[in-house]
Amino acid sequence: MQVGTLPVEGIHLFANQIMVKELDIRGSMRFGNVFSRAIRLLESQRLNVKPILTSKFPIAEAAEALKLAFDKTLSMEVQIVAD
Repeated sequence: MQVGTLPVEGIHLFANQIMVKELDIRGSMRFGNVFSRAIRLLESQRLNVKPILTSKFPIAEAAEALKLAFDKTLSMEVQIVAD
């Protein structure tokens, strides 16, 4: 997920990884109220993301978290949280 805007200059993508992981890349122009609405839904627990959250790691274990996140046979969504 990209929060904010993309840089004006081009971005580098690993096309082989996109193919291997069968990723879909979609562009979407955000609107001012969409992000804050999503935060409110999360805060009110009306939007339940727990079924897709595989693991939660502290920043100190970010390398391990990324390793797990890249293995889609073991994880769906991995979260790195501030200590």
